[in-house]
Amino acid sequence: MSTAAAIVCASMGIRVAKHGNYGITGTHGSADFVRFLGFRTDFSAAEAESILEASGFLYILAPLHNRSFGRFSRVRKELGFRSVFNYLGGP
Repeated sequence: MSTAAAIVCASMGIRVAKHGNYGITGTHGSADFVRFLGFRTDFSAAEAESILEASGFLYILAPLHNRSFGRFSRVRKELGFRSVFNYLGGP
């Protein structure tokens, strides 16, 4: 839900930088969704500002730009059930 809301806001001229990840405990995550829509997720930190400036929307793939998320992902997979991260990101 938060990713869809971010895209709607960006379509109204509000610059949005959204942070998220691939599906960890489910089949899809917000990164899967934005890649399906054609947004890039493989840019460097140096490219981020120019992408946001040019398009008004930037999707920041958590594991590429925040190394601690990689550790969370591994633990979430091992848990085998939904965690607080699922509820923070929406249904």
